Amino acid sequence: MDAYNISNIKNILIHGDEVNYQLEREALDCSGLFNVHSTSTSNDFYHILESNIIQLIIFDSKIGSDEIKKIIKEIYYKGITKVPMVLIVDHETIDERYEYFNIGITNFYERGQVPYFVKMIQRIDKEETYRKSFKGMSIAVLDDDKLQLRILKDILDRNGIVDIDLFAHPYELLNSETIYDIYLIDLILPDIDGEIVMYELRKQYENAVIIGISSIEKQSTIAKVLAIGANDYLIKPVNEPVFMAKLYNYGKNLILKKENEMKTKVLQDLAIKDGLTTLYNHRHIQELLEQFAKQAQRYLRPLSLMMLDIDDFKALNDTYGHQFGDEVLARISKVLLKSIREQDIVGRYGGEEFVIILPETTAEQGAIIGERIQKNISEMVFNYDVKITFSGGIAEFEKDVEQLIFDADHLMYSAKHTGKNRILYLLEEKEYLETYETC
Repeated sequence: MDAYNISNIKNILIHGDEVNYQLEREALDCSGLFNVHSTSTSNDFYHILESNIIQLIIFDSKIGSDEIKKIIKEIYYKGITKVPMVLIVDHETIDERYEYFNIGITNFYERGQVPYFVKMIQRIDKEETYRKSFKGMSIAVLDDDKLQLRILKDILDRNGIVDIDLFAHPYELLNSETIYDIYLIDLILPDIDGEIVMYELRKQYENAVIIGISSIEKQSTIAKVLAIGANDYLIKPVNEPVFMAKLYNYGKNLILKKENEMKTKVLQDLAIKDGLTTLYNHRHIQELLEQFAKQAQRYLRPLSLMMLDIDDFKALNDTYGHQFGDEVLARISKVLLKSIREQDIVGRYGGEEFVIILPETTAEQGAIIGERIQKNISEMVFNYDVKITFSGGIAEFEKDVEQLIFDADHLMYSAKHTGKNRILYLLEEKEYLETYETC
């Protein structure tokens, strides 16, 4: 039942004869996520509503449309206008549902379809999440008429929007360092037209919501505003319900776009990064190395590759367990990231092997970076008084990436077989040199 994934709806009030919605009630109770209040009389309904914070109201259509209309009217009279309302129906006609919709019912559910009932609650809950996020969005309002600024601010205030900045002059907004989610722009402004302001804003903020607001009703003006990148055009005086409905829909679309961008980034990271260390994985580091090699060859610039392998890692795993080994890999990865330069790229090549791409760097220069890495690793403190050392090799690119990898790998294993805890690098004339050894 955790699949419900509910975060906003906790208290549900159902009005009607419980015999008629037994399956739905059982589904809610079994989830363990909700406090469900059932009422069969209007007096009980009002008592529960006044003594609890209700996030969802469900009516059973069997109690009759007259009673439902009467209760909803009383709810609105009490100022409760933001709670979503659901109607359990049997086979009502479109006209009947339209009538219910006009009095405030926002969702319809056909009795007995429990899987859909669950999905409907999830959808309503998700919508509440969007509404909360929308209320936290930042809005800039530009209008040289102070009365119009006050009118728009009052509307936004009444609807729970708190992050609002008002601007009376276009250059105040254009020179502002704050980036807003939503811009409400008047067309007739001093010194510079509103269309130009919107054009400049769209150039800078591709994803922002930009809405033109004006008393000008000419279709050519509206078309021009939309053509330069505005999301919409509203005519003064704005109708509050329509204005807020449009604003919410644009805000929600912006939220969804940001969510999708985050999901895309997560998927991209999963494709190119190692799950344990969050470093680039073998495939992606290979792709990056090919790219850097092409640049180095084209512009005749140096490029080196460092390969590192943790000494005696298998013995460490066998002695202290794989969980401890994973901890070592994760922590060392962080130290590697802190030890390299901004232009360097580090990846996990496989197992306990790491590679570092060193652009604009000779093998000799790379050895200095390797020494810094060795020093930082030697200062790490692990459980069981374990000390970690590396063996490594640094090769310089000539013409072939496979040869570069082979040379660095060969040097690394040479370091392993000649005492470990050292990094070797390769000079142009293929002479192996031991750069340093730490104890």
